[in-house]
Amino acid sequence: MTFTVTVAARAKPRVKALRGKAKDKFAEAVNRLKHEGCAGGDYRMRAFDGSDAHMCGLRFYADWRMHIVFAEHNEIIVAWVGQHTDEENPHVDGAADVPQLADVGRRREDQPPCCDEPDKAPIDQELADLINALRPPRHSRSGSP
Repeated sequence: MTFTVTVAARAKPRVKALRGKAKDKFAEAVNRLKHEGCAGGDYRMRAFDGSDAHMCGLRFYADWRMHIVFAEHNEIIVAWVGQHTDEENPHVDGAADVPQLADVGRRREDQPPCCDEPDKAPIDQELADLINALRPPRHSRSGSP
């Protein structure tokens, strides 16, 4: 089975700004998602109430992360891309405007896998629709995309 991977409007400027190894590793991660689906994700993100959100995180290169959402019809949406830096926290920035998502993640050792079973993605079409409706932020905290 193959999956369709799209980039949400809110993440497009950030993806477009990727350069060098981060850009190459992003492309590799997208390719892995196309072929592996949920098994290509790393961990389930934390919901606002402390439970597992219907969104996964993927460490695609060094301190770079992407947030992914699973929609119906084998679609995977890249909801956010960010880099852990002194000025940026991809978890906090990616959680902006997504009420279901906590802005504080879990410690790495406490992060559950993206999927309970490789062929059972946390599909949430309502969340996918919300993510697809969000526009890019005007400015990030660091002043760059």
